[in-house]
Amino acid sequence: MSTQKKSLWRRLTGQKKAHSSPAANANEPHIYYGHWPESFRFLNAASFLRGGAQLKDWDSTKAAPFITELLNSERHRFFQAAMGYLFSAGVEGDYLEFGCFSAVSFRMALTWAKMLSLPPMRFVAFDSFAGLPEVDADVALPSWQAGTMAMSEADFMKTLREHGVGLDRVETIPGFFDATLTDELKAKWIAEGRRASFINVDCDLYSSAIPVFRFIEPFLTEGTVLYVDDWFVGYRGSPEKGVAKAFREFAAQSRFRFQPFLNSGWWGRAWIAYLPAAASDSARDRIL
Repeated sequence: MSTQKKSLWRRLTGQKKAHSSPAANANEPHIYYGHWPESFRFLNAASFLRGGAQLKDWDSTKAAPFITELLNSERHRFFQAAMGYLFSAGVEGDYLEFGCFSAVSFRMALTWAKMLSLPPMRFVAFDSFAGLPEVDADVALPSWQAGTMAMSEADFMKTLREHGVGLDRVETIPGFFDATLTDELKAKWIAEGRRASFINVDCDLYSSAIPVFRFIEPFLTEGTVLYVDDWFVGYRGSPEKGVAKAFREFAAQSRFRFQPFLNSGWWGRAWIAYLPAAASDSARDRIL
């Protein structure tokens, strides 16, 4: 990473310049980044672990917003790191999101692309804007039903306007994926030379993920971040069901290989696409 990029990254993340620890042996240098804040206590569990007094009146009405806050906090850390990778590695291309309910991830992508001054990129939102389609029979979550997690296109765009970042580079493609991810659209994008630097597959269901993975192959480039949300959600963690199954089937046929990259909390996984030095027919080698 260049000196200029390192300086910008430290300012955005709050890191201080690395210094050799004064206690380090000259032959065994140690690296540290400033000092831990006074409120941080490795050995004092009470500083972060809530006890009986704090949980006395805790119930599901408090748990639900707490879980949402926890999920969004983990998701924000993931986007900060993933976009930071694109910045430092010099990977260029569009941001494609398949499943955009609540626009939280989409806004994080817009914000971090702006903060890191990433090269001009388009942000494309693929969504039915009518909620889930008919749900796969083997889904284990009763809350996943046809029509749930619906956000209209108008509300989606209203949310982005209120966010106020990068609206002129946003494109929406409404409709269920089996209807919108057509060969015609693929051919049009190929002719335009479009590439994706970051692909966010957040469509929950195996049946929804299949047309997504059939569509994206021509737009991968070396270094593309491919993120699959809900990897462990909806099918009780089984890699033989849901979006995990769809990804593994895709990876077994793709000309790219996929290097494990980051997790988003406990539910999502990301890979970096790369082209192997030598061709391999081993499906195992396609996902390290």
